[in-house]
Amino acid sequence: MLRAGSLRLGSIKSIEINVNVTWLVVFGLLVYWLRNGYVLEKAPDLGLITSWVVSAVGALVLFASVLSHELSHSLVALRNGLPIRRITLFIFGGVAHMEKEPASPGVEFRMAIAGPLASLAIAAVFAFLRFVVLKGIPGTAPWLIAEYAAYANMVLAGFNLVPGYPLDGGRVLRAILWKVTGSFVKATTIAAAIGRVFGLGLVFIGVTLSVALEAPAFLWPALIGTFLERLAYISSRRTRMMHDRRRAEVPVAGVVSMTPYPEYYGDPDGWNAKS
Repeated sequence: MLRAGSLRLGSIKSIEINVNVTWLVVFGLLVYWLRNGYVLEKAPDLGLITSWVVSAVGALVLFASVLSHELSHSLVALRNGLPIRRITLFIFGGVAHMEKEPASPGVEFRMAIAGPLASLAIAAVFAFLRFVVLKGIPGTAPWLIAEYAAYANMVLAGFNLVPGYPLDGGRVLRAILWKVTGSFVKATTIAAAIGRVFGLGLVFIGVTLSVALEAPAFLWPALIGTFLERLAYISSRRTRMMHDRRRAEVPVAGVVSMTPYPEYYGDPDGWNAKS
């Protein structure tokens, strides 16, 4: 079912799984790149149909890996009382839609680190297949898929561990800062600032390499950087606005029943640092 630009695939643990139509563009480009770059380079003698099938399966494995990454966040969130409405895969990856922020640094940390750990676990499984189970049959379809899946999940984990919000590493950093400072607002502001710097750095590198090497493909990191920078800015601004509005308008006695964040009790520094 197509709704609001996304195709609903089903649900897992009451979490709706959607694929945004923008992801279809990435899927097509990824299949093309895998076939004409990775597959032909690793196995030039592979048949025409087989090479396209391997590329399509590789793209689907990446799809499943990103979904598993987001599901790991979501399952930890559900275990800690955080409702997750849906997961949406889109042009830049995936996002789990939470109805509220974590109530403590400990919950934030556990939820954030779950994604990269899941990706590393998947990478380890495929690396075992590639280097142990399939080492005697290099260049075959299973060998190619296992190698790509191991590499893709390592990159997925590594990129997301960059300590800049809203990446997983940025949320881990926010959890640590939240615990140290006792302030959710301060922690979000610092983590988001680092995220904005990282995003702008990707924009600069992407545009520079694209112009210097006359390679439009390098504009992709610039697009990702733009997305990350804007999301970090919006998240930081929204957090400060919500905090300021509660301090200015909500009586301390009424905060517990009115706020969607159970650990916020009118503390002048933000959310209490409870783990």
